[in-house]
Amino acid sequence: MAAISSDASLLFGASFNLPGQVQTVPRGELYALVTLIDFVQPGSTIDYVTDNKGLYDTYQRGPQYALRTTNCDLYKEVYDVMYKKALLVEVRWVPSHLLQQPQKGVYNCMSNLDIQGNAQADELAGQAARKFTVPLNVSSKYLYYINLTKRIQLRLATILTNLPDRPKIRRHVTKEHTLKLPEVSTLRHMSSLI
Repeated sequence: MAAISSDASLLFGASFNLPGQVQTVPRGELYALVTLIDFVQPGSTIDYVTDNKGLYDTYQRGPQYALRTTNCDLYKEVYDVMYKKALLVEVRWVPSHLLQQPQKGVYNCMSNLDIQGNAQADELAGQAARKFTVPLNVSSKYLYYINLTKRIQLRLATILTNLPDRPKIRRHVTKEHTLKLPEVSTLRHMSSLI
């Protein structure tokens, strides 16, 4: 998350880890908005520019739609804080990494300042990702077993889909199977052999 001045210098920036077990990019982008509105003064107007099209689209569709999405808990927090603090929040979208890939094109709804701010926010997000990366000696075993499981599942699926057609054998149990005990005379004979 970054706030920049009119000359594109960084006024405020924050990089932090996404709390919780669910770690997705859309959730991280939305959590940045949650964090921002938690810190602003009541009655503020916020112009939030994101490169996450999903966040932008969901926010534009309104609270009724957002509260039925995967990240409904965070959207609920956004709307609750907005109403409680009487915030006016505008969410706008810019394509990501326009400084590195100018061929993506600039739209009339964005300015050079939006592009610069997005680049600053991407840099801060990269810093947070590097800071909170799981060490390779911890993740390598996990990744090995994930890949092994995928290979086993793929092999099993291949085997199952390539089995020849075989007639199905229907087995019907017509009567109950009961355990038959040997007769007493047979037991006496067996005990005499011992």
